[in-house]
Amino acid sequence: MGRKTLGEPSHQIVDHLNQINDFDALDDILSKLIEATPTSWEQLVGLSRS
Repeated sequence: MGRKTLGEPSHQIVDHLNQINDFDALDDILSKLIEATPTSWEQLVGLSRS
């Protein structure tokens, strides 16, 4: 779903998402994607750009 809105995620984002095993955390990310319309993958998953 995020690819349609935000484009292809970086390898860092993919690694971060693959490490999430908490369904509540995944639900929060999905809710942000649907409701808040983040402008970047980093904003969506709570990582700062470096």
